[in-house]
Amino acid sequence: MEIDELWQQWNPLLRGSQARLQYRGVSIDLLLPRDQHDQAIFRRLRKKRVAGRYYWVVSLEDFILQKVKVGRPRDFEDAVSVIARFPEMLDRKYLERWADRLGVIAELDYVMRP
Repeated sequence: MEIDELWQQWNPLLRGSQARLQYRGVSIDLLLPRDQHDQAIFRRLRKKRVAGRYYWVVSLEDFILQKVKVGRPRDFEDAVSVIARFPEMLDRKYLERWADRLGVIAELDYVMRP
């Protein structure tokens, strides 16, 4: 893995709290917790097997919440794609509770629209 230096240059305010790594064309973001939700994410991590190896990944709901917290157009597109792909698997009460606490309920409503 290598640190994505260009990404670091374009995101100077995230230095010290987030880093992006590149591995064979795949981006991997490493984040330090910045709020209560970020801390809660670690309690909900799930172990997934990919290509014979196990990895810890965030839940679908926490991924969506991370995306609406950032709120860039690309993040909204990412959230919408997850919602469209796994609508029956989502814990909507969890999403709504955290979105309300984080002040991003309007953003969640936006990406949840059919």
